[in-house]
Amino acid sequence: MLLRFFSSGFRSIKGAVDWRKKGALAPVKNQGCSGVCTLMACIASIESIFQIKSPSGDLIELSSQHMLNCIARQYSRHKGVSGPRIDAVIDGINEVDIFKFAITKGIPTEKAFPYKGVSEAIKSIKDPLPDFKEKYFIDTYQWIRERSTKKTQQKMEEQVARQPIVGSVDASTWKEIDWKEDKVYSGPPSTDLNHAIVIAGYGTHDDGTDFWLVRNSWGTGFGDGGYVKIKRGDNSFGIEIYASFPVLYDHPSFD
Repeated sequence: MLLRFFSSGFRSIKGAVDWRKKGALAPVKNQGCSGVCTLMACIASIESIFQIKSPSGDLIELSSQHMLNCIARQYSRHKGVSGPRIDAVIDGINEVDIFKFAITKGIPTEKAFPYKGVSEAIKSIKDPLPDFKEKYFIDTYQWIRERSTKKTQQKMEEQVARQPIVGSVDASTWKEIDWKEDKVYSGPPSTDLNHAIVIAGYGTHDDGTDFWLVRNSWGTGFGDGGYVKIKRGDNSFGIEIYASFPVLYDHPSFD
């Protein structure tokens, strides 16, 4: 069963947005020491848009491991990369790689192919991949990147009202910050974007500070169960430079 959705448009949500409350986000993952933040962020955004578009509203977790294994095999075969060097390749995976994979190859469920990590992908390079009867495909993807960060912010707000999106930040100082549950954090408007996150909503704090609700991939011990609030409107940590999101059309069909 190969599942696609086709749609005429997205529904909008006014005011503050928190996609956790809509059941559109799976439990927060922990990437550990591996550089799979982009993979985990993109997979989370794909899971979310399927939940949003699904008539049943069911959230289905998708397999990050399957994509990791496929990418490791691809680079091993076509670019002569093998062994520990695959780590560097995986660290360099970007949103385009992942979304194109989801368009052309599809993603099985997490239940069918659970996550075991980068080491498993390296070990299984020569092993045949299982054939899955059920895969989930997106139709395309889009970027948000305007000429100014203010315009990018506005476009991001419009899209986050419709679905969680993939963002990028400079997280080089994040492990030094004492993240509190109900505090909004700001940082320099860096252009050194080195970490992918999910922008899962936005709102305004009691003190009047606008914020982005950010889902990280450092486990539930980070911030508030894996989520933090980043100041919105001043490009804190470079969060308003660009973003991306999967596109899924509405009504279901099966190939």
